[in-house]
Amino acid sequence: MDDEPHLLRLLVRVFEREGFTVLSASAGDEALEHFAAHEREIDALVLDVLIAPGGAGEVLDAVLARRPDIGLVLVSGEQLPAGLASRLDRCGGRFLRKPFLPSDLIHMVSEACPGAPGGAA
Repeated sequence: MDDEPHLLRLLVRVFEREGFTVLSASAGDEALEHFAAHEREIDALVLDVLIAPGGAGEVLDAVLARRPDIGLVLVSGEQLPAGLASRLDRCGGRFLRKPFLPSDLIHMVSEACPGAPGGAA
């Protein structure tokens, strides 16, 4: 989800308070393990562009190959690289630049995933 441990913990708490069930990961390989174990249960993915070890691209490719319908939000403190931006556009994902308010991220995830808590069902 995010490459900064304190931000990850905060976002998990915020999402849980809003009624989301959260699987958090601090590295790409951990995110892919969670995805493999819960592929059909996951409605949305919030992913930091700089997630270790290989960045968001490798996680994004693996997830979209199996679930092209998943709600997707990429976050970063930097501008989104052109290659990731075009892939995100093709899959209907969204990008949120840091710093952001937690409520902005909740809103964006709810838009990306209409069946989620707070989403437009």
